[in-house]
Amino acid sequence: MVPVRRFGLYLIDLLLVALASALAIAVRDNFEHSPERLIELGPYIGFSVLVAACALPLVGTTRSVWRFSSLSDYLRLGAATVITILGAIILGFSHNRLDGVARSLPILQTVFILFALVGVRVAMRLRHRGRREREASVAADEEVENVLIVGINHLTELYLRSISEFAPGRFRVAGLIGRSERHTGSIILQHKVLGKPDQIDEALRELAIHGVRIDTIVVAMRFED
Repeated sequence: MVPVRRFGLYLIDLLLVALASALAIAVRDNFEHSPERLIELGPYIGFSVLVAACALPLVGTTRSVWRFSSLSDYLRLGAATVITILGAIILGFSHNRLDGVARSLPILQTVFILFALVGVRVAMRLRHRGRREREASVAADEEVENVLIVGINHLTELYLRSISEFAPGRFRVAGLIGRSERHTGSIILQHKVLGKPDQIDEALRELAIHGVRIDTIVVAMRFED
């Protein structure tokens, strides 16, 4: 049985598909309002929503949590959008040979549907991150432990996300130490790469100049490295 909340989000997705399709028509027609035009293209919009109703669960988008959406979720939404447009074109052609459907409409529709589906998830993700950052700002500065991370890999990403999710007010990452010179100056998950492992002393002095005292150095590398 599908949870009520998840089913509600599924209905929101279908509503976004319908609204994005209507917006694509309006843009194609230079925003010249015509109820007759919408009625004429009503079957095509209906086919789009119908196919989307099957495509979204098919690619697994209905099982994801919006505030934790990632690139893989956005790629699945892209696949669902392509399936939706192709299915709507096939059904529309079978119905009335796409009478009244301009060639540019499916392209505009693809862009607007994908923007709507991905955009609402990105907005929820940013809203969740903002809430976590507000919680982190409540903690007093003396309670915060400054951390310097050595190594850039999946373990580093996991550590950063764990801090952000479970201890945003207890730890503050002052920077990262990469494995090569090409990483220096890069920004990874909003944290700057300060240098290579043999430049740790220099990085610590630079941080101290700016009033940042490192309490812990976390090594996210293999022991032999």
